[in-house]
Amino acid sequence: MEKVSNLVLLAEALKEKPLEDCQTVSRRHLVDKLNSISNQNGNIFLTFRHSQHPHSLSVKACPEPCSGETLRLKWDSSHPLAKKLQDYRFDHFLLDDGLKLLLVQAEHHSLDQDGLVVNLPEQAREIRARRARRHACHGVGARFLQHSVQFEGNLENFSPGFCRVNLQSQPGHRLSRIDPGSAGYLILLQGDETLFSGKCLLTRQGYGEHARDFVFELDGCQTGRIRTEDFPNNQQRLTPAPQLIFNHPLTGENVSLAVEAISGSGFSVEEEKKEALLFPGLVLPSLTLSLADTLTIPCRAQVIGWGAINEEEPVIVRHRVVILDIASPDRAKLEAHLKQSGGSDPT
Repeated sequence: MEKVSNLVLLAEALKEKPLEDCQTVSRRHLVDKLNSISNQNGNIFLTFRHSQHPHSLSVKACPEPCSGETLRLKWDSSHPLAKKLQDYRFDHFLLDDGLKLLLVQAEHHSLDQDGLVVNLPEQAREIRARRARRHACHGVGARFLQHSVQFEGNLENFSPGFCRVNLQSQPGHRLSRIDPGSAGYLILLQGDETLFSGKCLLTRQGYGEHARDFVFELDGCQTGRIRTEDFPNNQQRLTPAPQLIFNHPLTGENVSLAVEAISGSGFSVEEEKKEALLFPGLVLPSLTLSLADTLTIPCRAQVIGWGAINEEEPVIVRHRVVILDIASPDRAKLEAHLKQSGGSDPT
């Protein structure tokens, strides 16, 4: 269980827009969202208020498949929550799909040691619509350095150009020492592998003495209009387009993107900006370039730049990716394929 965090998220959203001004979504739309989370073994956070005191608790739960008005939520915990919640009453839950935050004021039906059953309302409230999707992260460590002081924690999620990390206080160094007015240095790691390192600025922070969420804007991730000189002119556009296939180092998801242009030293891929999974500085430790039915090239790469190719919605960004490590036989195969294909100039 977590104290207050869910209510803080709600309060922040309602500062931007009063509840009565928030757009409504239908129960059918809500059910579709809940089933999508259930299919991905995801979670939502339930808020319980104490029946006699001004205390609130946020509890993580997993929605089970739902087809109508009744929703069963299974506790995501090995603790006996039913006993701990006997002095609390269910208030609401928040559903975050990465782009939209929905407030669901469901009706409590029953509660037991396995979970909670609620009756869904006819409508839910869309209390925040983000300009870019937040991608949840798992098993990624975070290290933040500022003024010769180091804090460690975990990466919670990221969106294009921003990272939310949960940092813990260190002996002799309180989290309040982090200066919002000064740049810092953020390192993201998985085991001994550095996935990102670069300058950042603090844009938002949560609450907590021993642990706290911080949102950092990454330096060099602003997306202006793309310039021809930012991308090498020796890349070729192949038909059919090769595929970039990899397990995302921050989310663990399998990703496949079309390669717009390629050379022996790197390539370019495109994404819709608000859904972007790549950003400058991100290392891709293990990926495969699928160039033909039987030709696949494994390598290690890093995103080193991006830029928007249009201004109207949906905005598309083009990433420049450089190959960091590739076996000599695979490099020879790649260069031979490019010479044989003789693709067109991408510009």
